[in-house]
Amino acid sequence: MLLVFWLPVAGLFFPTAIAKIVSAAAFGGLILSYLPTLRFYGLPRRWALAVPLIATLYLAMTWSSAIRFLFGEGSTWKGRFYKGVGEDEEKTTKDHEEDKRGEGETEDQWKGRVNISQPNDRNVPKENDEKQQNDTGEGQ
Repeated sequence: MLLVFWLPVAGLFFPTAIAKIVSAAAFGGLILSYLPTLRFYGLPRRWALAVPLIATLYLAMTWSSAIRFLFGEGSTWKGRFYKGVGEDEEKTTKDHEEDKRGEGETEDQWKGRVNISQPNDRNVPKENDEKQQNDTGEGQ
């Protein structure tokens, strides 16, 4: 993947004219193939010049995920912990945080060092809200 995205850029600096022409055509193809994505997200077309860097970051994230999977580690996303391969019991986010806490480190020290997101109360329906919906016939 690195060759596919970086060789056209490197080829622009090769001394021969044919290498520059082929590299320019390949880089143009990369840019053209990325333009629909930029258009969909409403981003400026100049971002297409960053395709090699974007691909490199994507490759790094993919390899990082694959290595974590290989070692049986779970993943964390939006404050939730998902167990990895070989973990028998499901861990909560709090259990995962305790595993990652330094030896002798208190919970307050841990929270000061790491940003722990709290659940959003607006997303949790209250009992009165559910009862009102059932009484009025809404939400059924």
